[in-house]
Amino acid sequence: MHQKYRNTKAKCTQANHRLLFIKLWSLLPLIFAWPSACLNVAQDRTELEEQVGHAQLDHILVDIKDGLASVREFSVQTHSTKKDLFLELWAQAPSLEINLDIKAQEHTEAKTDDVVSIELKLYNVMSNSQVFLTQTSSQTLSQTEINVEYIAPTIMSTQLTLKTGTYHIHVVPPQPPGDQSWKFAVFADVQERLNGVADLFIPLGQEELKFALISGDLTEQGRIEELKQFQKQQLTYLPFPCYATLGNHELGTDGVPFYHYFGRGSFSFEYGEARFTLIDGASASIAPRTQARLNTWLDQGAEQLHVLATHIPLLDPDGTRGGAHASRLEAAKLLNDLQAHHLDLLLYGHVHTYRYFYQAGIPTIISGGGGSIPMRLDGIGRHYVVFEINQARDGFSHQVQRIYPEE
Repeated sequence: MHQKYRNTKAKCTQANHRLLFIKLWSLLPLIFAWPSACLNVAQDRTELEEQVGHAQLDHILVDIKDGLASVREFSVQTHSTKKDLFLELWAQAPSLEINLDIKAQEHTEAKTDDVVSIELKLYNVMSNSQVFLTQTSSQTLSQTEINVEYIAPTIMSTQLTLKTGTYHIHVVPPQPPGDQSWKFAVFADVQERLNGVADLFIPLGQEELKFALISGDLTEQGRIEELKQFQKQQLTYLPFPCYATLGNHELGTDGVPFYHYFGRGSFSFEYGEARFTLIDGASASIAPRTQARLNTWLDQGAEQLHVLATHIPLLDPDGTRGGAHASRLEAAKLLNDLQAHHLDLLLYGHVHTYRYFYQAGIPTIISGGGGSIPMRLDGIGRHYVVFEINQARDGFSHQVQRIYPEE
């Protein structure tokens, strides 16, 4: 009886091993395909990104240079040859170039220039920015300053009356003097704390900042109502703009509504003699199209003080949570590129704590204390980080601002 039991048990064990082997063998294609699958997901998003900043209604085209603003609304009403346009944008950079191409229409009666009345409403701008209108024709180039009204510290509105032609609207922010210091901040990972994010925004809004960077995970699932709520809270409490990239939580909703409400996840801009670059790394990988753009931005920022922010750390500083890119080879190559181009500061989110360390010799900070459950026993809790740029010495310093010191 015992021998028979042992034989039966051995046969069952062998059968189980064979079944496990078959299951693992069947998973091998998925295992080996996983990095490329993630890469394809990131690459597919770049096609959505490239649509940001472009819109068309009938014969009127809108194009924001480098896609640095999302077209939130573009509507038109037609009355005979007169057109009333409403254009609403959300900026992702301090400086913008908005290009309008108003083409002539064929009329059954005598042909006249179309007259277009445009109400331009621009969100997430720096206070006291100037707006200039340039008209391009085959013979002349004229530029005039436009009067704007600030509805709120970061919301401006203006009314334009334009005829058929090509126009360039330049939004020019106030620049800090070259011998003075100025500040910006970074935070990330608000997530399920969205309903209570005011307790972060209130102290953050009291800082004397030019702007804040958000390195991803603004929401829990990236739903439209969450993105609207985040922006409502931001506009209520912050007197300066925020420029955001997306995190893995923004990928929780089909179509990635982030692009409509905030704009591109990968972009770069200059301010105060420094360059700031934000990269979509929400899938723990950098898409080839994004990498190509990044190469250009790294070349442009090689001689500037250059700050780069992305959501998921390229390499996990602790090596215990797996909070890093999917491919260490890709991460190592990217870090090598960043070092070769003299990147000055690398910013991450994703890990719900604060870390200050060096990667490839680059000062690196993780700040993931925007609202989600913080890492316990790390002595930090919820927080944001304020940076002071010293333009005279081409350097920076930083300070962690804790929201709940007791955590």
